[in-house]
Amino acid sequence: MLWVPALVCSELRNPFIPLATTCSSGVPDEWRFMGVVRQGAMLQGIIRTGSGQWLRVIEGDELGDSWRVGPVSEHQMIVRRVAACSAQEHILLPSGRNET
Repeated sequence: MLWVPALVCSELRNPFIPLATTCSSGVPDEWRFMGVVRQGAMLQGIIRTGSGQWLRVIEGDELGDSWRVGPVSEHQMIVRRVAACSAQEHILLPSGRNET
């Protein structure tokens, strides 16, 4: 009987309307991997965003609300969707040819 008020007070959701998500769309297509900076044993990746902003990132950094930096090497950097978003991975290459 304790669950009846919870059902009455809760708002019913239309199952035919997709749930709202904070996951962004294909933003990595606009990002360019520009190279790396070495600090000791750690590599920091340099990214240029579609809006022209330059970012220095390391593995584990979050990019926006949907992406996290994966492994960074001298030749490529991997960015992955965060857990709440669909599993997707992009490989950023210096040439600007990003791979999915």
